[in-house]
Amino acid sequence: MILGTGVFVLILAGFQFLFGTTATTIFIVKSLIFLPYQAIEVCMFCFASSYLETASSDIQFAIYSSDWYKANIKFRKAAQMMMVRAMKGETLKAVSMYPINVETMMSIFQFTYTVSALMLKTIE
Repeated sequence: MILGTGVFVLILAGFQFLFGTTATTIFIVKSLIFLPYQAIEVCMFCFASSYLETASSDIQFAIYSSDWYKANIKFRKAAQMMMVRAMKGETLKAVSMYPINVETMMSIFQFTYTVSALMLKTIE
């Protein structure tokens, strides 16, 4: 929800910056501060989710690399169960459909640029 709102506000802020009727320096400074803020917010979500995805996939390898087969039988069974559970990596998803990761971040920025360019062409 927050990521979607951030993307929506990023598009609106870009639109306002490109087509705003007030060309005062205060408005330009506010826009130049606000646009990177929204971009950083989207980047933080996407990078954190990519880090989570990488860390969850590394768990299985870390357990397998340990000397789990030399431990007692109870620990071996628990380690095997953890490896089986770690086979399916965890991913944060937006709207329960779209994975949030660095590729999604690049798609968001590309979409924002495309929408801004389209609006600029329609105004001309």
